[in-house]
Amino acid sequence: IGHDLKNPFAVLINSSELLSKYLEKNDIPKSKAKAEMIWNASKRGYELLENLLAWAKSQSGGMKFEPQILNLKNKVDKIIAEVEGQASLKNILIINEIPDDLILVADENLLSVVFRNLINNAIKFTHNGGTISINAKTDNDIVEVAVIDTGIGIPKEHQYKLFRLDANFSREGTAHEPSTSLGLVLCKEFIEKHKGKIWVKSDSDKGSEFRFTLPYIQLKNNSSGIS
Repeated sequence: IGHDLKNPFAVLINSSELLSKYLEKNDIPKSKAKAEMIWNASKRGYELLENLLAWAKSQSGGMKFEPQILNLKNKVDKIIAEVEGQASLKNILIINEIPDDLILVADENLLSVVFRNLINNAIKFTHNGGTISINAKTDNDIVEVAVIDTGIGIPKEHQYKLFRLDANFSREGTAHEPSTSLGLVLCKEFIEKHKGKIWVKSDSDKGSEFRFTLPYIQLKNNSSGIS
């Protein structure tokens, strides 16, 4: 994690120094390239910091588990709105296929971290013009959610590393976006707080499906208090 934190700062320092020199020389193409590197490093650093703070809070017991009644489709719509600018840069279409009336009891903050990480990862590893779809189905007392992309996939031999801090697997995205496995570690921890499970189905160059389960409580007269 320390190495991952240092990397974006190194890029910011070096790129901003070069950007200053290129601007003095009025070298617009090189200035634009360095500005883009600074922007990407800033996004990367902020994303990692958000995950690190969430993880530290969960480990110290400062993150409470506070389930409430949620409309799952509405929750995912909010996350998509947060990341659609990033997706549009790669012409990636995000489709929310979750049923309108799927209501469940879950912790909104923890679930936001899960969806944000899974959708951000899907954007990173999907080529320009690709598609990401999010769907959910109920089976008695279980909701199974899937985040499916048309991206580069994950080699079978590395999949066991994805949800572990002691076996880090990181690589660049399709637009050279850096990544770490910390976000997936958080996803696993927060899904398990809901008594659910998370797993991946993927093949190289055939996209990825990240699936997880949540307990499903069928509620009656639940129109009030739904967020």
